[in-house]
Amino acid sequence: MKVDKKALRAELVLHGLTQEKIAKALGINRDTFRRRMDTNTFHLADVYKMVDFLSLQEDEILKIFFAKD
Repeated sequence: MKVDKKALRAELVLHGLTQEKIAKALGINRDTFRRRMDTNTFHLADVYKMVDFLSLQEDEILKIFFAKD
């Protein structure tokens, strides 16, 4: 799964969230979130939690978490 980091960051900004806040919602620390963001290694459970936490629609999910090269 390739994450569109720019789109994910834009969604976080839209919701007024910092990396620390989203990391807390995922049950991980900020450094772990940043590392997963940098390496595109989000666990599927992370994705489900972010989709729910950010109330993402299907088109947003596809754009962010199934980015095309």
